[in-house]
Amino acid sequence: MNLIRSILYVVLILFVSAGLIYPVFAGSYVEYKNEYSMKSWDKTGSVDHLRFGYKAKNNLYVEGGYMTGGYSWETGYKFKVTDKVTLKGKLENKNRDGTSKSKIETEIRFNF
Repeated sequence: MNLIRSILYVVLILFVSAGLIYPVFAGSYVEYKNEYSMKSWDKTGSVDHLRFGYKAKNNLYVEGGYMTGGYSWETGYKFKVTDKVTLKGKLENKNRDGTSKSKIETEIRFNF
């Protein structure tokens, strides 16, 4: 497990460095994400993600890549409706050990 995490960190550093050196990848990104599961404050699991993505100028994005035991992808949006209201949503799919699991999230933020 530590070897996999080390490899993910090295790959992440390489892609971030490449992104800083070559600005032609504007809108492209690499993201590392860790999900640490708990029940009653006891660890029940951990999943590492390494995703490659693209964010368009209109705040739509798509990303996908490897995760512990499978692969995952996500697409979403974020729009400022007014100065005080922001709308955000995403569709995410995870395929692990041959089982696919999806979720849709929608957020409406009201700023005071």
